[in-house]
Amino acid sequence: MGTVARELKLAAELGLRTSLHVEAGGTIADLREHGLLRDTTFVHANGISDEELRMLADAGSSLSISPDVELKMGFGSPMTGRALAAGLRPTLSIDDVPSVGGDMFSTMRTAFAVQRGLDGGLRSRDLLEFATVDAAQSCGLDARTGSITPG
Repeated sequence: MGTVARELKLAAELGLRTSLHVEAGGTIADLREHGLLRDTTFVHANGISDEELRMLADAGSSLSISPDVELKMGFGSPMTGRALAAGLRPTLSIDDVPSVGGDMFSTMRTAFAVQRGLDGGLRSRDLLEFATVDAAQSCGLDARTGSITPG
């Protein structure tokens, strides 16, 4: 936690956005306890609790899901539905191009198929927003890009 705390504090001082790969539960609560939960993008997060997902939402953090990698590496089902239930709009990422396809449409199809298989609660429009508007917002670029609205 010492190294992570120093790096996140420095990033905050410099006005830089950060991303962290996280798997284990308790990590998000630890970051919050140290005052380090902010506009960070967390990648994967399959092992965190629903309460920690709500902590991310409350802190203005984002969650990036890599469905192909998460399934292939045995992390469990992608967090799409749980993220939405916690008030997070997830983004999508590839994460490891040597081991999975490197195109966003394949990633969108996997995320869609898995969540539809779990609870049927995802629309094609959601996936398009995860890859555009929500991704731009997670990077702090939503004022400049991400929208596919004409004009």
